[in-house]
Amino acid sequence: MKRLLFLFVILSDVYLLSSEAPYYAERMITDYGGIVSNGKRTICYGDYGIITYTYNSGKTWEQQSFGDKYNVMKIETDGSDFFGVTDYFLFRSYNHDSYWLKQNIYEEAKIIDMALFNNSIYIFTKDGIIRSDLEMNVYNTPFLSLDTGHKYSELKTDGKNLYFIADSSYLQRYNLSTSRMDTLDVIDSLGINYQNTLLGLKVENGNIYVLLGSIVSGVDYFDYELAGSTNNGDTWIKIADNVYKGKCYKAIE
Repeated sequence: MKRLLFLFVILSDVYLLSSEAPYYAERMITDYGGIVSNGKRTICYGDYGIITYTYNSGKTWEQQSFGDKYNVMKIETDGSDFFGVTDYFLFRSYNHDSYWLKQNIYEEAKIIDMALFNNSIYIFTKDGIIRSDLEMNVYNTPFLSLDTGHKYSELKTDGKNLYFIADSSYLQRYNLSTSRMDTLDVIDSLGINYQNTLLGLKVENGNIYVLLGSIVSGVDYFDYELAGSTNNGDTWIKIADNVYKGKCYKAIE
């Protein structure tokens, strides 16, 4: 009996080592950072490389993943195809959204955000902004270099200027024609007396909108406000108080 049992254990070990597992683990949940739609396909994207999408207005959902190593920072659409970035690479949809094409750019996590306008993709990194065309021909040399001593977020464009947030306190405006950079103190322009920080940025119909929140104990936010500019950020007006912290909002004139 002991010999038979010993033989069984050896055979079992050999079988397990020589066989492929019939199942594999896949992450099912993530922190979603955004949503985008081209009218046919709606995509939610976020951390751990996860893309969740629907073709039928949310009745059923499917999921893809680039892998846990990557965070999907942004996906935008030109009305037909999707273009996006993880913190490492650029990607786009191809063949009527049937699969994704990838263009590796960095060996480390450097990409913060991206902005799509006409035939250009502006890729926002920790130390500068580079450009790619829609065929993912990437020009790796930054046309705008940034001071790595600052923290940047939220790249947007109206085709004339690039806008992004620096240190959660200032709005930077870069003119694509003249290469001029301006620092816009939105908080000071609004005449706000208490400590505020810039939380979000939107550009829509030629107008710029920022979401602000005052700081409590250096961690939490309260009293969210929405401000807007109709002249490329030269002057600002407060539009609304008590705005919800989330970034899903639309300003209607």
